[in-house]
Amino acid sequence: MLLSTGQPSKLVFNAVSIGFFDLLCIYLGRWCARKLLSDNQFIPFFLQVFLIAIAMTALAIAGNQYLKIGPPRSLRLYLTFNFPIALGLIILGIFLTFTRATIVQRINAAETAQRQKESELSLLLSQLRPHFLFNTLNNLYGLSLSEHEKLPDLLLKLSNLLRYSLYETSQPYVLLRDELNYIMCYIEFEQIRLGKKMRITENISRVDAEQLRIPPMILITFVENAVKHSKKTIHNDIVINISANITDAYLHFSISNSIGNDLFPNERSASSGIGLSATIKRLDGLFGKDYQLEQYTADNYYHVKLKLKTR
Repeated sequence: MLLSTGQPSKLVFNAVSIGFFDLLCIYLGRWCARKLLSDNQFIPFFLQVFLIAIAMTALAIAGNQYLKIGPPRSLRLYLTFNFPIALGLIILGIFLTFTRATIVQRINAAETAQRQKESELSLLLSQLRPHFLFNTLNNLYGLSLSEHEKLPDLLLKLSNLLRYSLYETSQPYVLLRDELNYIMCYIEFEQIRLGKKMRITENISRVDAEQLRIPPMILITFVENAVKHSKKTIHNDIVINISANITDAYLHFSISNSIGNDLFPNERSASSGIGLSATIKRLDGLFGKDYQLEQYTADNYYHVKLKLKTR
């Protein structure tokens, strides 16, 4: 629309009137969109939009006549000029409402998915704790019958392990340093239990983790499985090699253990029970495709390599 020249106060009043008309059209369009979203009735929606556009066109014509905005026109020209403007502003209001509703819906869906994901991960983590305790108590029972003199030291180590798994893992992420210390405590526990039969080479105690964080109890399953399955070795000793290093905020964790000729990756996965499957599900839930896990056999050793991003 063109504003007629005249006194500055009249120009300002006309501009405010046009702005109010535009906002009113947009508001009425948003009202129609909200009605459609709540009622899901399309015929009343289109009828409302058409009638409101006619009403706003009539208001615009009356305003043009009263405010003398633009050159004089016939009624037909007023209709062909003002109706598309009113309808366009109403459609703009509808578009803004639908856009906002879509964004809110996506945010709510993302929040719901995140809560469900956190619930599933919490359940998987809760499954890992009794899994570890069950395996450990079985080991202690066997020792109580044959080497009961080892029990005091083992129970002390076990209390430290349980303290960490029960009280220090409530957060989604823990310090990598604490997680590696937990693994070292578990290794010491197994070393007491198995004695000189178990030979471990490790460098994780020397990893400079600083303030990096990872999900809790994400590495211990691979260490437990290495100890468990290395008993099926063709060697006289249980041989386990553990290493970890940090590169560009990525943790590279690897562990290998001696095995027999008859143990292959598919059998390893089938016999690893809930611990390994729960850990892999947690990795999938936490990292999606942003992690790498390799499991393979070579030269009578079973190898696991894990790469994941720290925080």
